[in-house]
Amino acid sequence: MDKYTPQEQAEIVKIFFENNRSIIATQWELCQKYPNRPVPHKTTVYRLHANFRQYGRTTTGLVQSLQKCQLGDVVPSYKFLHVV
Repeated sequence: MDKYTPQEQAEIVKIFFENNRSIIATQWELCQKYPNRPVPHKTTVYRLHANFRQYGRTTTGLVQSLQKCQLGDVVPSYKFLHVV
């Protein structure tokens, strides 16, 4: 299970952009805005940012694709390319 909801992931990326891609400034702002929430690790912020740049969203879509598959389904190999 993800630690952050899709809305929170989007907000992390938005704050990262607003802070000129500074991890420290992003973590500080998130800490101030949500004092009772854990601050995302820098690799989490970089992963969300990379997914947003590559896919236009903070998740790769691989998990959603796998959840829709039934046992015995053939999954096209292109769905597994570019997994971050």
